[in-house]
Amino acid sequence: MALSKESEQFLSNLRVYLMTSGKKEEEILRVIEKVEHQLLEAEQEGKSIQSIIGNSPEVYMKAIGKEMKTDMKGTVFVCLSIIAGAFSIAIFPDIVRGELAFSSFRLVGMISVFLLFIAIFVLIVKNLSKQNAPDVKAIAYIFITICLLSVLFVSVFWLDDHIKTPIWTIEAPFVYIIGIVITAILIGLSWWTKTWIMLMVVVIVTIPELLQNIFLFSDEINLYMTLALFISFQIGIVFIMRQSNKKTS
Repeated sequence: MALSKESEQFLSNLRVYLMTSGKKEEEILRVIEKVEHQLLEAEQEGKSIQSIIGNSPEVYMKAIGKEMKTDMKGTVFVCLSIIAGAFSIAIFPDIVRGELAFSSFRLVGMISVFLLFIAIFVLIVKNLSKQNAPDVKAIAYIFITICLLSVLFVSVFWLDDHIKTPIWTIEAPFVYIIGIVITAILIGLSWWTKTWIMLMVVVIVTIPELLQNIFLFSDEINLYMTLALFISFQIGIVFIMRQSNKKTS
């Protein structure tokens, strides 16, 4: 007998909540397996999910989280990996041009946007998980967050053209060495997270740069193309997730 969609939804949200709370993956898998077994037994006996988790999923998740140790080293590693991955994606178009040049404002702006995005993303995902929110609501919130990130990025690049700050430049062959290192980092992160979304994002931010070099587009058109590709990519992800949910329901 398979679990009901409600139970599967709860297990998925519980897993996300524990992950965003900095718990070890091995412990999370053991807890999920244990709760899954309890839910399956309850459903076989004709009981509801509330007979196991009570009337408040949030209270149940917090109680489980308190019994588990927080993996601080793992949490720091994940945060640093996200920052490294995001920063790698941001500078990859410059590497394609063969010259890595960025102003102090752009560097500080990108790092600030990354940190803000990580904080907001973790906060939203954790709260949605505690509420045992349905996938449609979670997708909507995440989609809005990513759209805001895209707008902030465009704002940083636009302001960078109007605010004069010192510029740091790295040229060949060192820029290509950095490119090789960044590619290795992105492939490693993609393998570790078991998703190729990061590499897809690299392709999205690189395509406008290549087209600009070929057809001599203005920087403004380049930004519009990048934003359009990001939004199309996000819509595609939402569509795929909704189709996947329909198949499992």
